[in-house]
Amino acid sequence: MTTSDFCKWINKTLLPSLTLEPGFPRSVGVSTCRTWLMELGFEVLTPRKGIFFDGHEREDVVKARMSYLRRMVKLGFLHFTDAPTPEAVEAIPKDIEPPSADKRFKTVYFFHDESTFHCNDDQNLKWGIKGENILKRKGKGAGIMVSDFIDNHNGFLVLSDVEYEEAKKSHPNIKKYARDFLKYGENKEGYWNLKRFMNQISFAVEIADVKYPREQGWKQCWIFDNSSCHNAMSDDALNVKRMNVKPGGSQRVMRDSSYNGKEQKMYFMRQGVKVAKGLKMVLEQRGIATEGKNKQWMQDTLSQHVDFKFEKSEIEKFLLKKGHIPTFLPKFHPELNPIERVWAQLKRYTRAHCKYSVQSLRKNIPNAFDSITHDNISNHFRKVRHFMYGYFRRNGAW
Repeated sequence: MTTSDFCKWINKTLLPSLTLEPGFPRSVGVSTCRTWLMELGFEVLTPRKGIFFDGHEREDVVKARMSYLRRMVKLGFLHFTDAPTPEAVEAIPKDIEPPSADKRFKTVYFFHDESTFHCNDDQNLKWGIKGENILKRKGKGAGIMVSDFIDNHNGFLVLSDVEYEEAKKSHPNIKKYARDFLKYGENKEGYWNLKRFMNQISFAVEIADVKYPREQGWKQCWIFDNSSCHNAMSDDALNVKRMNVKPGGSQRVMRDSSYNGKEQKMYFMRQGVKVAKGLKMVLEQRGIATEGKNKQWMQDTLSQHVDFKFEKSEIEKFLLKKGHIPTFLPKFHPELNPIERVWAQLKRYTRAHCKYSVQSLRKNIPNAFDSITHDNISNHFRKVRHFMYGYFRRNGAW
């Protein structure tokens, strides 16, 4: 909250709601509001990164969080042996039966995320001569985006030298690392998008299938956050947000679907060209009257139909086709993703070795990754499980 936010609330909400005596001011200034804030016990704070509280306890988000936690219990992610307290184990829903210990050991969980490193991002605190100012470089400088995966068995998703040489015999184009780098910018390598991410997913899965083959009983679970890129659908996916009310126009032609057991095409032919039907025509062909209804009503109605409601994202389709399990973290919950703590470790290293150039950043990032140990990542996974126990204790079994 800023002083101006508080001042606006005082003048437009609080004071108009009070019955004030004649002569009492109907508004107060910024300096008065600043004094009141100090009297109320507020102080000026520097924002720090951490848990996202904006929407964190929203009703729909809490519901999504508990649904995710129950799913992870069913998959066997929670290890009761490293629970922080006996009470934490008691908080786990009794109606969910976790897999046996041997099956749980054969499940690998891949957590994904992206982060950006900047060449002028150095340490905030430095030593200097008393009375002198320490000047910082202007702006963040050029940046390198890193997208990577970690898993609960081996840390970073990477093949050992022996695994890599053996895998090349049957997979000549296989990569050793699932990690991807992007020197982003309009005049550089472009920006991160679904096409580039799907390319990374394809070679990451190839690496994982070599390292954890299904023939040996391994089950793979891939976990992503709720970014727009990760939830993106294919161009022909069933998506009401891409539809116009009337046929044609700029709307894309979607794939064919079915309703009540009958096939339905999402286009018609006009002079040899496919024309998208639009919301009104699709709904009326499904027996739903649209007379007098607006676009929002049509979108809301069609979005509840099974084929639209459960349309899969591009990532989900790809992983399900490979026989793997895609899962998405609830919104506003970076604390449930262990790779977030890996980024924090990596940036401590790059800030400590900052030389204010892209060349040094390119050297520092690989060195930073080399500084992360398997024990570090195991501790991050354990910390995430402790958060999960805590949410079960706070919100109940649901």
